Amino acid sequence: MAINQQVIAFTSANTGEVAELLASLLRDPEAGGWINVEPLLDEAIHLAYERSWVVKAFSGRGPGLPMGTVTADGEGGAVVGIEHGAGPHALKALDEEGIGLPDGWVKKQDHARRGIVVEVPPPANAQTVLDFILRASEHLSKAPLGLDWAAVIYRRD
Repeated sequence: MAINQQVIAFTSANTGEVAELLASLLRDPEAGGWINVEPLLDEAIHLAYERSWVVKAFSGRGPGLPMGTVTADGEGGAVVGIEHGAGPHALKALDEEGIGLPDGWVKKQDHARRGIVVEVPPPANAQTVLDFILRASEHLSKAPLGLDWAAVIYRRD
């Protein structure tokens, strides 16, 4: 079975198209797939925050630039993950900044290297999920993030 990939550039001020694609994925979990959301930054910034394989292998922290992932849980909810390099207790830091988990969301993991994983109960609201990823990523990033983002949508044929 092949996986199709679609890349959509968007801004944090204009998330409608990506939120609708995410909503369609959440409505049809049988189709399979996931969405990755990451900042679109100048190549020089990417290179400045990219780590060598040695640092990656032995570091206790995740990547300097965040990446969010959303998958449908098959029951109308979702699983949201965010890789980041902000270190341990990221959810606590987000909560202190007013970016806590929405009501009903359940923390599954908050690890310095593997990142955050939360479960979103049904019915998952695609716009709320996307807004959380963007706000959390902005706070957890080692680099200053702009308004530009990319969503990479993966779907099974």
